[in-house]
Amino acid sequence: MVSGTRDDTRGEGHGAVDVLVVDDDEDVRASTGEIISSGGYTVAEAADGLEALELLGHLDVGIIVLDIQMPRLGGFALLARLDHPPPTVILSAFGLDEAGDEETKALVHLQKPTTPEELLLTIAGAIGLPGDSA
Repeated sequence: MVSGTRDDTRGEGHGAVDVLVVDDDEDVRASTGEIISSGGYTVAEAADGLEALELLGHLDVGIIVLDIQMPRLGGFALLARLDHPPPTVILSAFGLDEAGDEETKALVHLQKPTTPEELLLTIAGAIGLPGDSA
């Protein structure tokens, strides 16, 4: 689902970076999308890895904000299916060492819950933008 100021068209500045939020919890997905959108980013949302794969087939995604444990296709399984995944921020209630996947050391990780400021700064850092989120 593509929503809000959040659509699949690219804007100026931060809006030129599309963010795909993938989380099976509808409330978390919506609130995360709203926070990211408030930072000027264009946001698309997916309820699980399979839905994300479908969106990645036709959206130009600059960064993924990804939950680890989801039904049908989890976060790490999604990344394993992508030949060249975009920068990825893992946003999960689980620590990376709890996830047990050594390849995740190259990914940015935020543990739920996080603050809007920390989320926006992490996204900006993952895509190499200055830390201001406004």
